[in-house]
Amino acid sequence: MSADIRTTLRRLLKEYGLFGSILLGITAYRPLSVLSPMIPYVLMTMLFFTFSRIAPQDIRPRPIHLTLIVTQIALALGGYFLVRYLPVPFAEIYAQAVLMCFLCPVAAAAPVIVGLLGGSIAIVTSYVVINCLSIIITGPLILGWLGHPQGTLLQSMAHVLVGVLPIVMIPLLTAFGIRWRLPSLHAKIRSLSSASLYIWIFLLSLVIANTVHFVAQERQGVATMIIVLVLIGLVTCIIQYSVGKAMSKKVLGESVTIGQALGQKNSSISIWMIQSYLNPIASVSQAAYSIFQNIFNALQVIHHDRQQVRDQRRNHKTVA
Repeated sequence: MSADIRTTLRRLLKEYGLFGSILLGITAYRPLSVLSPMIPYVLMTMLFFTFSRIAPQDIRPRPIHLTLIVTQIALALGGYFLVRYLPVPFAEIYAQAVLMCFLCPVAAAAPVIVGLLGGSIAIVTSYVVINCLSIIITGPLILGWLGHPQGTLLQSMAHVLVGVLPIVMIPLLTAFGIRWRLPSLHAKIRSLSSASLYIWIFLLSLVIANTVHFVAQERQGVATMIIVLVLIGLVTCIIQYSVGKAMSKKVLGESVTIGQALGQKNSSISIWMIQSYLNPIASVSQAAYSIFQNIFNALQVIHHDRQQVRDQRRNHKTVA
């Protein structure tokens, strides 16, 4: 297969495959949701290919990581107390939804999207690990203060640790091990630049199906409450991507890296935290957030790819 055909197929997959997988996840959520136990393993496979593109020395704490953690906690607590005392029905449930949409840890898949968009994989990968460790401590403390915990603080911390850290660390250490011991194999793996995209298309349909299945199973609450919770997911998604992109432009000179670090969330951990500490119906906002962030990520990848095509054509004309 020629390079031109491969490039065309890759572009078509980006433009139509991503939305096709979202549509498939929504319409065929019942059969696909049965495959939800595969999600962690598919995600680790995708991360392995992404992590094969970075060096061990790139993974280190940076000042921007502390800024992101402080921003996340400030938005979470500020949003909670702003909404909690509004004179509206279900204000406490809405406040809990706002709290968790902001407090939710960064998604383990964030480095993959950053890589597809041309951002810094190393900065986001470091932040995934650091943010996981910070949420292990701050999450149960904040939710134990504002919510109604089930189980001890140590049990909650252990659940977050087991739920997030292995998904990141196993593919990271495997990629670094192959880089160190089998450099020729590592070079071949690095050459498979499209692997993360193809795996993401499959994974996206499973994630969306699992999210839609969760919302469909949630029978509590009235229609008005559900609509408001979905809108909370949308608004908090817009706020975090906007704030993150503004910070990224100021600090790094590009809008991708910190935008994804602040905006792309691990909905499964967040939903568990809500079920353990808060009113379960508040998790509808996090499920809605997951759908909105994946639609936005797909749009970003399509826009980035089209921009690259335009730049290549412009450069070709200039050379000619």
